[in-house]
Amino acid sequence: MRAKLLFLLMTPVAGAFAVEDGALYRSVEEQNKTLVALRSQLDMDFYANKEENTLPNPEVGFVYQWGANGVPDDKIGLEVSQQLEWATILGKKKAVSSEKNAIGLLQYEQSRREILLKTNRLCVELLYNKMAEEQMNKRIDWAKQISDALEKQMNRGESTSLDYTKSKLVVLEHNSALKNLLMERESLLSELTTLNGGVLPDLSGISLPEDFSVLAFDSLYEEKKKSAPALMIAQQEVKLSEKEYKLARSTMAPDLNVGYSGEWVGEESMQGMSVGIALPLWANKNKVKAARSSRVVASARFDEAENQYRTELKSLYDRLAMQNELMKSYQNEIDSYQGNDLLTKALQGGQITMVDYLNEQLEFMDVLDSKLEVEKEFYLLLAELYWY
Repeated sequence: MRAKLLFLLMTPVAGAFAVEDGALYRSVEEQNKTLVALRSQLDMDFYANKEENTLPNPEVGFVYQWGANGVPDDKIGLEVSQQLEWATILGKKKAVSSEKNAIGLLQYEQSRREILLKTNRLCVELLYNKMAEEQMNKRIDWAKQISDALEKQMNRGESTSLDYTKSKLVVLEHNSALKNLLMERESLLSELTTLNGGVLPDLSGISLPEDFSVLAFDSLYEEKKKSAPALMIAQQEVKLSEKEYKLARSTMAPDLNVGYSGEWVGEESMQGMSVGIALPLWANKNKVKAARSSRVVASARFDEAENQYRTELKSLYDRLAMQNELMKSYQNEIDSYQGNDLLTKALQGGQITMVDYLNEQLEFMDVLDSKLEVEKEFYLLLAELYWY
């Protein structure tokens, strides 16, 4: 079964351009060098965030003092202490660490979508490159037939060498265009190979959709904003600022320092517990103010991100709708066009020359080229709208 290019905005989990079982996307995600590096970076950041969520290391001190000036016994001392931070004990640091990890995952998802969108766009470009190549090969065969016919007419004295030369130029131009298409295809394949970690994926199953549905904009926006990485990151940063504010407030409480202390001098010994506090008189006095301001900034950035996302999504949506109407218009005009039959009859009836026939057909072929470009742009916008 051939894979289909899907655009199912009513079910956002589906891809705008899919290979059966998601094979192409899985391959790119697993092998793309950027994503591999980002996954390693993500692991490193997770460990770094976890490291911040620990108590300070315990301190151990050992004292040995030998007797002098007639003091017969040496003195031995042992001290063990641990600083207890309320921010760690109450889980405030852990909450901040969790929010940072969530933002890291969302940033990875954002990069992943950008790379898969590039993959999607390259596949669309490759499909239309293939269509243009097939169309150009038909043109070349047709142009050669016209050129051969004009050569015979020239030999019979029914047309001029100028007409024949023009037909040869048309064949030359079409061959040149075909070479450009083949070079473009190699460039696209090279880009796709790079995205897939240096390995060209199997593209035999990709195709365009036969039909799809698009929600009304308001419904589309409500669906897409639930999983849009840009919005989710901004929202998560609001949550992070809240956690950091609570963390900053917790640092205003004095930290405890508890420990054990012992001394041994000859037969005598003294042992006991030690307790101390660290008063936050200078070190943390501006942290709460800064964290409070950070909350306001994060909330404003989220509002800005939400407004920007809606505006850009609406622009994409409107462009797609206009491109869809233009695509339908081209298709309707081409379907209703009967010039080929009329031109053939006029040529056979001697009403037009072979050169006139050539020129008219070239104009119609230009329309077919324009239709392909309009369709390609439509599917590129479709992919961008899905992944956005």
